Amino acid sequence: VKLALPIVRGEADYVKGNRLSHEDLRAMPVARRLGNAVFSALTRVATGLSIEDSQCGYTALAAAAAARLDLARLWPRYGYPNDLLARCALAGLRVRDVEVRPVYGDEESGIGLWEGLVVIPSVIARAAIVRRGWAPRSGRELDPAE
Repeated sequence: VKLALPIVRGEADYVKGNRLSHEDLRAMPVARRLGNAVFSALTRVATGLSIEDSQCGYTALAAAAAARLDLARLWPRYGYPNDLLARCALAGLRVRDVEVRPVYGDEESGIGLWEGLVVIPSVIARAAIVRRGWAPRSGRELDPAE
C-alpha cells in the first residue's frame, strides 16, 4: 500500500522502495549497504533522478507510465533497476522513493564480481551516455543488445 499510494494520489509515476532511510538499516549486511550506496550514487548521476536506493526491488509502476516504456527491452538481469530508472528518466516520468523496511535473512547475494564490477556499472554508464546526448536518441539507445 505504501508504494502504491503516491501513484494513486497522482504524485508519482514510478515508486521505489528506499531501505536506506529506514531505522532498521542495520538489518542490511554491510557489504550490501556499501554496494548499494555506490550503485545508487552512480545511478543518481547517470539519470539525474533524486533517488536514494536504486537497488531496492520493492516498486510500483502506474499503468499509464508502463504504457510509455518499452518494458520488453528492459535489461533482463542484474542492473535492471538501474535500467528501469534510466528509462523512466528519459521518458520524463515522476520517480519517488518511499521508505520501506529492509528484510534480510541469512541468504547470500547473487551479485558476483562480474556483475558488480562490469555489468551493473556498464548499464549505469550507458544511461549516462544517452542522457548527456553523447549517443543519439533513437528509441533503442537503452536496448540490451545495443
